Amino acid sequence: MAKKKKRRPTPAGRSGGVATTTTGRGETPVVPTIKPEPSSPGGPNRLARKEEARKQREAIRRRMARRRFLQRAGIVALAVAVVAGVGAYVALKPNAAKNAGCGSVQTIDPYDPASQDRAHINAQGEVKTPPAIAMYRSQPPTSGPHDLNPLDAGTYAAPPDLYRTIHSLEHGAVIIWFDPNAAGNAELRKIQNFYNQTANKDHMIVAPYSYPEKGGALPAGKKMVLVAWHHMERCTNINLAAARDFVKSYRATVENGVIDPEYRGDAPEAGSAI
Repeated sequence: MAKKKKRRPTPAGRSGGVATTTTGRGETPVVPTIKPEPSSPGGPNRLARKEEARKQREAIRRRMARRRFLQRAGIVALAVAVVAGVGAYVALKPNAAKNAGCGSVQTIDPYDPASQDRAHINAQGEVKTPPAIAMYRSQPPTSGPHDLNPLDAGTYAAPPDLYRTIHSLEHGAVIIWFDPNAAGNAELRKIQNFYNQTANKDHMIVAPYSYPEKGGALPAGKKMVLVAWHHMERCTNINLAAARDFVKSYRATVENGVIDPEYRGDAPEAGSAI
């Protein structure tokens, strides 16, 4: 029996075809199976999941961006409302000095001659006797020759020694002078009660202004005159709020050796005891 002859497979590189194997004449060639390239891990489902996750992340990002925008818009709206409210409050807030009929704070020139603006009245000194009130730059006086001893802080029912009050001004005190005819006025009682309190009386004098024998009286039509060293504010009505506004700027109080930072006056011995 004749042996079957095997045909050698032709290398794919030489013929450009696919190598085949035959078993004999008339038999169908056997074509080797070619393995396909491996697919992406997870296949199409994985790609779909990645795309869905991307869409969800984008939706979350848009929602967060919108939320931030709304929060910022809310903050801006609130700030505008607050500013508007403050503006309305300031516009509606009563002006204490205006309601009391007070003019602007005046700066009063030094006594003439200026060399005696801080002089002590002393029989052996330059100013031997108390000058007439008319000699001072203003009524009530804001500076000038004065007694050797300052007047103690407090509320006075009768006019105190005028020349001692001037020395208190030199130490940074504020004096609330009132028309003696206003005694019993409800607003005056508020001032007296407020500055009688220990926490408020430091460097404060509240007293009626009436020195007829020296020619001293408040300016016509003025019920309250606020005085500090070289500064004065005159008012047609007595008013605690207006008085406190003036005191806040022109009273020199000392705490732990430091003058109140809100002090705007220029008393030469600011903060010294009275």
